[in-house]
Amino acid sequence: AGASALETRALGRAARQAVAPEVERRLGRLAAEPDEAFALLPDGTVLWREARVGQVIPGDALAPRMRLDGDLGSARVRERALHRLEAWLAAEATRALRPLYRLQRAVEGGTLKGLPRGIAWRLIEAGGLIDRREVERDLAALSQVERRTLKTFAVRVGVHSVWLPGVMKARARGFAQAFAPSSPLALANGPVPMPVEAPTPRALSALGLRPVGRWLVPVEALEAMADLRARSAGRLTEEALAQLGWSAEQAKQIIPALKTARVQKPDVPGKVRPPKDSPFAALAALTERPAPVRRKPARRRRAKAPGQTPA
Repeated sequence: AGASALETRALGRAARQAVAPEVERRLGRLAAEPDEAFALLPDGTVLWREARVGQVIPGDALAPRMRLDGDLGSARVRERALHRLEAWLAAEATRALRPLYRLQRAVEGGTLKGLPRGIAWRLIEAGGLIDRREVERDLAALSQVERRTLKTFAVRVGVHSVWLPGVMKARARGFAQAFAPSSPLALANGPVPMPVEAPTPRALSALGLRPVGRWLVPVEALEAMADLRARSAGRLTEEALAQLGWSAEQAKQIIPALKTARVQKPDVPGKVRPPKDSPFAALAALTERPAPVRRKPARRRRAKAPGQTPA
């Protein structure tokens, strides 16, 4: 800072003229660096050899974008540096979020069709974790072949959730968090109180958390709870609560909020139709064969006996 505003501006111009050539040179170096030179922090900060160079733009982690810090350097060199960083982020997304990336390619490429495609799309939109009640009726309509197809894409269908376990791993969580900013939440085995400003579904998926009533609960803990209840005739013993790290009061609030929605009854015995509000209901109506029309058998005319005249 100078002694006056005019002097400060003059010093700033002089500093920029001195620094600009060095910034230009460093941006050129950055654009030629290998992937190992970059890193991403959970708060969205992008590092180049441990120095901050930019910030990711919140959004889809499978189509990452970012802003480059500062404004020095020519437009051409800055654009090259930005493209290099975004190319690295895209490659890192395919590595860190491989199950989600693979599922998206299957949906976009037409490998997944029908009801599995609809369930997969909802998983992709949510970042890899959804409440089972959101797709309960579609799950009930899946054939055994369709269930096996989802399983080949590492989709796990639990008692309370449908999710991609691979997206819940530490590396994937750290990457996805950078694109879904939220209030800092403790990563604990037990329930976490819902913050005043509820995080987005993608932010919760990045942390592996499900909103249940006034609590945020790890998806694995919910499934473990369901397993423990099944072993104890629907109850949670003190030993089970200790194993989960829950208090009796927390369990009393969480379990009622997890009641599964009823599955729509099939219209035809042995066959479940897609729900009316499902995008596949219209397709089912088009491809369904009409029921055959039963006709009464024609009455056979009795043959006349020889010499018999008509009545």
